[in-house]
Amino acid sequence: MSRLKIFMYHGVGTPGFSGRAFERQVRALSIAYDIVSIDRALESLDAGRTVGLTKLLLTFDYGLRNNHAVAYRSLPGSARLACSTSAQA
Repeated sequence: MSRLKIFMYHGVGTPGFSGRAFERQVRALSIAYDIVSIDRALESLDAGRTVGLTKLLLTFDYGLRNNHAVAYRSLPGSARLACSTSAQA
C-alpha cells in the first residue's frame, strides 16, 4: 500500500494565513513528507511504492489569484508541476 496524504488549502496570503506562514509550513512539511505533483502522486499509488517519505499532495481549492501569486513561489519544484499558471480573480 502506498503512503499518500493530501492537504487542501483555501486562501493563502490572506489576513488569516499569510504567505510567510504558508512558506514556513511548506518548509516544515518538506522535512517529513515528499511534496509531489499530482502526476507523481498517482504514479506512486499505481506502483504501490512505500519506500521513503510519505508522499504529500498539496491542493488549492477554487482558482484564487493568491493561490498562484503567493503559494506557487513557495512550492518545491516538483510540486509546481501540478499548478496551473492561469489563476482566476
